[in-house]
Amino acid sequence: MKTYGLLLSVIGLIVASLAALVGYVYYKSWDVQRWDKKINALCAANGGADVATRVYETAVAPETDEYFADTKPIRAFKIPNRHVGTPLGPQYPFVYETRVVEVLNEKDPSVVKYTERIVRVQDNKILGERS
Repeated sequence: MKTYGLLLSVIGLIVASLAALVGYVYYKSWDVQRWDKKINALCAANGGADVATRVYETAVAPETDEYFADTKPIRAFKIPNRHVGTPLGPQYPFVYETRVVEVLNEKDPSVVKYTERIVRVQDNKILGERS
């Protein structure tokens, strides 16, 4: 009779654990949907004016392996990413930087407003940006 009670306790623990897991999954799904609605409301409040791509100056990237990957069948263009202000070397005249503008939620799901920039390394001039 004692093993029967132990078996019921283990089954109860498993059921409670599964119920907690299912509840957590539903909560996370609800939380993500809630943040999606908040972000959509923020974008709608200003007519989407925060989301824009601006080109200030055009430039030609050098024909080097750092910028062009020989992937078949199409050659792909890539701009090396760097942390703001970190030098990569003279072979990288243009770099891609991401700057955090505002952290709306630090927890999961993390919600961050950021700006992406293409920068000429020689004079740190911003050639284009997207926010």
